[in-house]
Amino acid sequence: MLRRKKLYTVSISCILAFVMIFTSAGFGNTVYGNEAENVSYEGEVQTKADNAGTLKPMIQKTEIVDSAYEADNERESIARLYSASSEWSKYSSDYYYNMLADNEKILYDRLEASVLKYAESSDNVSNIKFGNEYYTDNVDCKDLELTNERVQFVVELFYQTESQYFFLKNEWSVSKTSDGRVVAAAIAVYDEFVDGNVRQAYIAQFKSVINEWISKAENANDSYEKVKNIHDLICENIEYKTGDYDQSAASALLNYGAMKRATACTGYAKSFQILCNGMGIDTIITVSTTHAWNEVNIDGYWYITDCTYDDSFYQYGRALYLAISTETLREVSNNDSAHDIREDWLLYQPLCLYDYGKDKNDVVYKIGDAVNATLNGDGILTVEGSGGTYDYAKGESPISSSEYNYGIKEVIIDSGVTVIGDYVFADGYYDTIELPDSLLSWSDKAFSGSYNITKIINKSLISKSLTILGEQSDKYVWMDDMGVTVSQIPAKTVIKRGIITDNADSYINGLKPADNGVWYLYRDGNIVYGYTGIVYDEAVGWWYVENGAVNFGYNGLKSNENGWWKIRDGAVDFGYTGIVYDETVGWWYVENGAVNFEYNSLSENEYGLWKVTNGTVDFGFNGQIEYEGIVYNIVNGHAE
Repeated sequence: MLRRKKLYTVSISCILAFVMIFTSAGFGNTVYGNEAENVSYEGEVQTKADNAGTLKPMIQKTEIVDSAYEADNERESIARLYSASSEWSKYSSDYYYNMLADNEKILYDRLEASVLKYAESSDNVSNIKFGNEYYTDNVDCKDLELTNERVQFVVELFYQTESQYFFLKNEWSVSKTSDGRVVAAAIAVYDEFVDGNVRQAYIAQFKSVINEWISKAENANDSYEKVKNIHDLICENIEYKTGDYDQSAASALLNYGAMKRATACTGYAKSFQILCNGMGIDTIITVSTTHAWNEVNIDGYWYITDCTYDDSFYQYGRALYLAISTETLREVSNNDSAHDIREDWLLYQPLCLYDYGKDKNDVVYKIGDAVNATLNGDGILTVEGSGGTYDYAKGESPISSSEYNYGIKEVIIDSGVTVIGDYVFADGYYDTIELPDSLLSWSDKAFSGSYNITKIINKSLISKSLTILGEQSDKYVWMDDMGVTVSQIPAKTVIKRGIITDNADSYINGLKPADNGVWYLYRDGNIVYGYTGIVYDEAVGWWYVENGAVNFGYNGLKSNENGWWKIRDGAVDFGYTGIVYDETVGWWYVENGAVNFEYNSLSENEYGLWKVTNGTVDFGFNGQIEYEGIVYNIVNGHAE
């Protein structure tokens, strides 16, 4: 079956610990974090945490395996274990996962399958590597054509994001053939959790604490109050202290066994992520080279929260780092480098433009004498005014040099703007670009270095070569709304990005999910937007496609060259036999999902028995028919 699953990317090359002095106080009222300024306590000014940080890397270990290494059987067994509906999934966000490529999502899902095996059973961990170290079962990735760097990218993303699997350690192994091909990966398990019965005892305690804290936090009027309650519970109950398990959420949440409810910044951030997601509030972790903190979505907007730093202020009833903007974070931390997001994470961060509880002030850039660009919290940059923008040297545009640049998802240039200058929108990560009908001139360097563009709406009379998009002109194909490949950005046309690989043998064909979660029909790497009908894909079966995309909402009858078929929720329903009504073609008799045009007898639905002639309900029939040993009187096709 096709699966409309949550569609999360980030590379996490380290797991972090940032040392601070902590104090605790009662679980009570705090002010909005964005209300805080330099605050004097006991004679000294404090605007950030007191202590410096340490770094615990995600350690990679490599084993060389025979070049004939196969893991097909293992991969199949893991796939059967994986359940998208597992109760564990509610404790993590799908934000980063949505940005992974299709083959990376497959690896991510296989990793989760291998971990769920130990989360949901009392099996002892038995995969021993490097002498005496324990790992989850090897996850096959030889069929995914991923480099070592991309496998590491996904493994570390999984480790950090799926922090509810607290028994995982900050080590992983990669299995390579002698020629360097990556064929498998596995994540280490702490020795404390290798025994299945011991691990399940920890899991029971872990879930109990989560449920208890969520129950307390949910006693609130709105999402912000719930987030604040979680923030306060963490600051009140958790002690900062580095140790053997300080990269695990268990070290923060548990006071049981080897855990003493003492942790480093990673434990704080993972706990906040688990608890907020457990309440249905989308929350992620982000990192610098020395620190980890959170971003939380409250009522549709993202805000920064750093429980580690706020633990220093909780005893004073203050929350400087609760639900704040990037700008406020810079102010209250005095621009400390601990919050400089790692470069490889910047692409994937949501915009945190606003402070909760204050006016939502958008960011305005002056990019021309009479042209301004306004960025809102949804990541939409709207360019308004008259005349042209300025020309810039590369990297000097106020937009491309802004720390928000990678958070801009759409660039919409309104009518009135006539000229787009050099490098004004360079080095972006935009999904959509919209150009106005008033445009008279458009620099080839305007969007230089920008990527991830999936749609260009060109309302102007200007055509441009696709080479202005740089690498995107080589990596992708572009098509108009009819699915016709184009070699330039045509005037007065909307074009969309397709997928192309290095050789024709590797073109994507069939039904595949795109980054936006929609399942499309691909032909030689291109989305076939002009196709409507029933499609068979050997991996996922028979589905109804409308304008190139699977229509999961369709229920009724549709035809292909093999006949007419009953569709339920977009899929051919081979298990159905009976009468079906379609508002376009009427009432028909379906057998094993297909209309049976040879059927001439009675058939039943919720309204009774009906006379069927040549596969269709015969409302004009009046008379008697014997059916299953009983003679029925038929009036207007219906058995009386």
